[in-house]
Amino acid sequence: MNYTIETVARLTGISSFTLRNWEKRYDFLKPKRMDNGFRTYDNSHVELLKRVFDLVRSGAKIGALADTIKKGRQLPEIRIPEFSSEIFNEAQALYTALLQYDKPKAEQLHNELIARVHSRNILDYLYAPLIAKIGKNWNEDSSNSAQEYFASSFIRFKLIRYLENQEAPSSVPTQQILLASTSGELHEPEVLLLLATLRVQGWNALYLGSGIPADDLVRAANTLRPSIVCVSFRDSHSVQIALPALVRIHTRVAITGFGALTYDSDDSLSPQISILKNSGKEIETELSALLAGSNQP
Repeated sequence: MNYTIETVARLTGISSFTLRNWEKRYDFLKPKRMDNGFRTYDNSHVELLKRVFDLVRSGAKIGALADTIKKGRQLPEIRIPEFSSEIFNEAQALYTALLQYDKPKAEQLHNELIARVHSRNILDYLYAPLIAKIGKNWNEDSSNSAQEYFASSFIRFKLIRYLENQEAPSSVPTQQILLASTSGELHEPEVLLLLATLRVQGWNALYLGSGIPADDLVRAANTLRPSIVCVSFRDSHSVQIALPALVRIHTRVAITGFGALTYDSDDSLSPQISILKNSGKEIETELSALLAGSNQP
C-alpha cells in the first residue's frame, strides 16, 4: 500500500515538516515520487519511521540513526521506561482501564498504586513508563487519538495533584529553572513530569504553563531571569518557529521533548541554546553541567 506524506505523518506521529527535513538533511529515506511530484511511501517506510520515532523518543540522535541505516547496520534496541516489576500487573491494568475509558477503574487502580509506592518513586515507577507507553502505542496505532487524549488528560491531573501535595522545601535554591511550552504545544504530561522530577530532586522549578506565545515567554524569562529556561516541544517544526524568539532570552535555554530530539544537533543552534537529551533521574547531571557552563566567565 502507498501513502501520501500527510498520511505517513498521521500514522507515525512525525510531522510532514520533520519528514521533509529528515529526507533533505539525512537522506536515509527515499520515498518514490508520483507523476505530479508528490512523495509516496510504502509499508516498509512507515515501519522504519515508527522505529526511528521510538528511538528518538528514548534519547537517540537522528543523525546517528540515519548513519546506521545508510550503512546497512541494525538499529539499536529501543529503550523506553518500563513499569517497575513491583507494580507491573497493577500498572498494566491501569493502562488498560484508560484505553477502555473506564475512569472509575482507573481511579481505583491509581489510588491502590499510590498507597503502595513511595511518592519519591512513583514518577519513575509509574508515571514516566505510563507516559512513554501511551506515546509508543499511539505511534504504533495500538491506540487511537481519543484514547491517547483521555489517558494523557488523566495523567495530567494526577501529576498536578502530585505537585500540589509536595512539601515545600525548607530552603529554596537560588538557581531557578523556568519551564514552559510554546503555542501549539498543548500536551502537558511530559513537561509536568519534568517539573515534578526537578522539584523532587530539590530544584527551584517554576512552570509557566503550556501554549505560551514565544514572544510572551521571552518577556517572562527576561523579567524573571532564571538560571535556565526549559522549553518543551513535541515537534521539530515548532522548534524552528520558536528559535528566533528563544535567542532573545538573556539566559541559558534548554529545549526538551520529542521535537527537540528530532531537531538535528546542538551544533545547529545558537550557543546559548542546548538540547536536553535525558529525563528522570539522569536529568540532574545534565542540568548541573549546563549551569556550570553558564556560570563560566
